[in-house]
Amino acid sequence: MALSVTQLLIRALLWCATKLGYVPPVKRVFFTDITPDLAERARFWVAKWEENRAVGGEHKRHQVYSRLIKEFPEMPHHEIGRAIEVIVSERRMV
Repeated sequence: MALSVTQLLIRALLWCATKLGYVPPVKRVFFTDITPDLAERARFWVAKWEENRAVGGEHKRHQVYSRLIKEFPEMPHHEIGRAIEVIVSERRMV
């Protein structure tokens, strides 16, 4: 993969900046705004689909996403997707 001169220059400048103590800002995402009823239903559907070993993970996620969109039509879709990701990450930590 060939890098352009601009990309090389940016990488070199970032390397120099980190050597001088620059720390790039980190975007922090907080998941406290997920409603309890959405979290409860997401936990239920994730647990239900997790038992099915015949299909892959992306299919399971889509099925949970589809079901939650039907149950919470007024909820923004990105909130539903984020709730699923939070629940899945919680289950991985246990």
